Amino acid sequence: MGGGKPFGLISFKRALNGDIHIEFMKLPMRVFVQLLADYLRAPVTDLTGLEGRYHVTLDFNYRIFPDLSVSHEDSVGDLFMAVKRLGLGLRAKRISCKVLIVDHVEQVPTAN
Repeated sequence: MGGGKPFGLISFKRALNGDIHIEFMKLPMRVFVQLLADYLRAPVTDLTGLEGRYHVTLDFNYRIFPDLSVSHEDSVGDLFMAVKRLGLGLRAKRISCKVLIVDHVEQVPTAN
């Protein structure tokens, strides 16, 4: 099952028009959430509580860059709709999270 590919990757296709098709046979929710965060270029938090691995197929158009402040109910082909077709939802929400801020770095000389 999966042929030794990560998380049972079956298919990844990207067309010149921005259409993307991704299919996994055994994708954990934590990895799915990270995949969404990478495409959205924004933090995504898993609030589903789902365990296990899932057969996931996503078809969406990546030319449609999402605006997290706008409702995507009437969008066709974006990542929000692809997730909705899976019976899941994405919505902008403020949550608290830990952040590490580095405001200064210096290179310390070392002896050769």
